[in-house]
Amino acid sequence: MFFSYIGSIIPDIDMRGSCASKTFPKVYKLFGSRFRHRSFTHSLLFLYLLCYLSSLILKYADNNIVFISSFSGLIIGCFSHMILDLFKLDNKVAVVTGANTGLGQGMSIALAQAGAKVLGVARRSCEETKAKIEADGGIFTEVLADLSDMNSISKVMTAAMDVYGRVDILVNNAGLIKRQDAIDFTEENWDSVIQVNEKMVFFLSQAFAKQLIKQGEGGKIINVCSMLSYQGGIRVPSYTASKSAVIGLTRAMANEWAKYNINVNGIAPGYMATNNTAQLRDDADRSEAILDRIPAGRWGTPEDMEGAVVYLASKASDYVNGFTLAVDGGWLAR
Repeated sequence: MFFSYIGSIIPDIDMRGSCASKTFPKVYKLFGSRFRHRSFTHSLLFLYLLCYLSSLILKYADNNIVFISSFSGLIIGCFSHMILDLFKLDNKVAVVTGANTGLGQGMSIALAQAGAKVLGVARRSCEETKAKIEADGGIFTEVLADLSDMNSISKVMTAAMDVYGRVDILVNNAGLIKRQDAIDFTEENWDSVIQVNEKMVFFLSQAFAKQLIKQGEGGKIINVCSMLSYQGGIRVPSYTASKSAVIGLTRAMANEWAKYNINVNGIAPGYMATNNTAQLRDDADRSEAILDRIPAGRWGTPEDMEGAVVYLASKASDYVNGFTLAVDGGWLAR
């Protein structure tokens, strides 16, 4: 049983955040982070090494039994990982805006764990995100940029090409929210939110798509929407308008860019425990009303976004285009 178990985790040995990497961190650091192959051939090499070491340690054991047991585990492991290969992002470059905290940080970590090299964009330092990704063997580079300034687009694209030489995945996560009664809502609050949440999303996506077309290999653009892409909300008219627009832009871009093998999709987070919802969570009445409607009975976390973003960034979603996936604990089902 022991050797079957070892054989079964060999194909998994270089997956960041995997059972193998957590159980045998030193082995992962030595082999997994270097090879990043997950191929059957290299798995056989690991199997050979295992059997050789086993023959030295367990001289009284039948090597044939050791080999057969390990090989059977290896076969099971390899076949069980075939579907997981669709979700791997090895050698992909992901650009994530708003990567310094909250959902952006969580999605950056998830993409790195799936194998992508991440370029994080934010107004403030992404030091914490960088530390978490690098501690897990990932690669992260930050670009400090104010996404209310359209000049940031060229800065971001230049940095991505200078550092990694290509781009593959864009996550438009950065967002701004201003709370004020609609009757008193100012033009300044309106314009600042629309600038970041809508205008920047489109034109950064446009610049990104141009580079993807130039590379000729397709790519993925993921726009972070909101529950207010579907609903009106209270005291956030510009945020509601911008996030409703992002769903429309997601569909429009998908329609035009699918012919270049560029998939454009969205993720609509539910009520998440982030900086943007701090005021809501501090308001006991509003917080209780929100939780009462969520079937899951809790606020979401950045970790809840991990599976969705990796799916939409990976080959597994190649035939998904123009769709917005709600990650909301069941909010929209009520």
